[in-house]
Amino acid sequence: MPFQDSDRLSGDGHEVTSSSDRNRNAFGSTKPTESSYHSPTHASQACEIWKKVQSIKECGFILLDGSELDVASVIAVAKYNCNAYVAKRDDIADAMSKSVVLLEEYLAKGYFAGILTDEDANGNGLNSMPVTWVRAAMCFRCNKVIRGHSGVRLELVQVLLLLVRKGMIPIIPLRGSISASGDLIPLSYIAGMLEGNPDIRVRTLTCFILSAGKAFELAGLEPITLGPKEGLGLVNGTAPSAALGFLAVHEENKILVLAQGLVAMPCEALLGKAGNYHPFIPSVCPHPGQVECSATILHVLRGSSLVQSLKDEDRFKSGLAQDRYALRGAPQWLGPQIEDICSVLSQITVELNSTSDNPIIDIKSGEVYYGANFISSSVANGMEKTRLALQMIGKLLFSVSSELINPTMNRGLPPNLVADDPSLSFTMKGIDISMDAYLSELGYLANPVTPHVQSAEMHNQSINSLALISRRYTLQAADVVIQMCAAHIFAVCQALDLRVLHLTYLESLRSKLASIVQPFFNGVDDKVAGEIYASLHETIVKSWNASACLDLED
Repeated sequence: MPFQDSDRLSGDGHEVTSSSDRNRNAFGSTKPTESSYHSPTHASQACEIWKKVQSIKECGFILLDGSELDVASVIAVAKYNCNAYVAKRDDIADAMSKSVVLLEEYLAKGYFAGILTDEDANGNGLNSMPVTWVRAAMCFRCNKVIRGHSGVRLELVQVLLLLVRKGMIPIIPLRGSISASGDLIPLSYIAGMLEGNPDIRVRTLTCFILSAGKAFELAGLEPITLGPKEGLGLVNGTAPSAALGFLAVHEENKILVLAQGLVAMPCEALLGKAGNYHPFIPSVCPHPGQVECSATILHVLRGSSLVQSLKDEDRFKSGLAQDRYALRGAPQWLGPQIEDICSVLSQITVELNSTSDNPIIDIKSGEVYYGANFISSSVANGMEKTRLALQMIGKLLFSVSSELINPTMNRGLPPNLVADDPSLSFTMKGIDISMDAYLSELGYLANPVTPHVQSAEMHNQSINSLALISRRYTLQAADVVIQMCAAHIFAVCQALDLRVLHLTYLESLRSKLASIVQPFFNGVDDKVAGEIYASLHETIVKSWNASACLDLED
């Protein structure tokens, strides 16, 4: 079905002609800012992605041109049901048309074999991909195909995007791809849907499940008859695995920013030292991630009355001379994860705007080349790093949480952060056990997937990336860490409440202590009496901390 002009209109009826125009409408300018000439921090990238997602949600759509698709756009389409259109540009239509013509010329000369392959797409089990994943994959595949290297007609892409906008999403098995010649099996379900294959099931916006043919009838469309290489142009690519990679990195971005805040909060609850994050420390070991993490945590702690600032620090005070590793070493621990995620984000962005099928057509030279861009090893390795980073974040959260709950380490807070008698209540014991379970599972998920590559298809696909499998496990790992973050937030909020109650009590005790003991020191010099009162107060504080495990009556 030809693409209708009405399908290219935004929600307010205004036609958009290019992605640069849309970006200018959303952000005011497409010119690079000064910061674009320097490496942006992870926090700034995460904030920029969030802002752009909000902007696209307001706008309601994105435009695909094969070169400018980014994380925010994929997230907006996949998770927030924003629409996607092909940018109305002559160069896109010309490139796609020329690739089809060039392909037909090569076919006439008998140069190709196997390009009419129609992958079998049987089966519809319960273990299917979430709609979010499939929407992202469909959008992603369209962006790759419109680059004009695949021999696919523009009409086919327009129909596919129209189905996305109408909420017609094929049900795709969760498993079955080794990401060798791309993600053949998942993408074959998308191609089969376009053909109206009766064995393909489609989920509608209202959650009805129909055959592909019935879905086309409901949408008022005719199934597509695939031309030479169009089937291969659709199924021979990395769209599902790369789309999942984007979703995983998006989750990791949020978790990594949150984790830095979840170091600052327990630093307050444990009466920690702001000096852990003083700029001098990373200045003499200037790894970019460490520098950024130190600055972020220090910024969050700014103005806190609970942490010890450098000005207020008493180096002769009894107790710990320095915070324990989990707080003190957080920038050094999280810094490499920040650097890795920034690298992975760059890798996936390249993949998002690349051509990944085979063969590929160069419309400028008129040549056709055979390669293996579909293997997606770069992004597969990126997911391994992402999953390891998630495990490292989880380990830090577990360590800090354990320190908060343990009365021998939490500087006077009660065991399990109970607000009543410790012998009767076990408030955070369940949290402590759950955090251990989460971390154990996370350690298992952090194991690399790529070493498990097997030779497939009678040794034709002797190497493959297992990219889709790696991404699935990365999303599972992200889900586990999100649960750890939630548990940690609950525990640290309880710890902060108890700490403030404790400090408020001690402060009120300080003012009353003098009036209580003053009759015993009549005639004593005021300065000496003040020192006695301070010493008594310090003794009470030490006794309180030492007896935190006892019930009130004890």
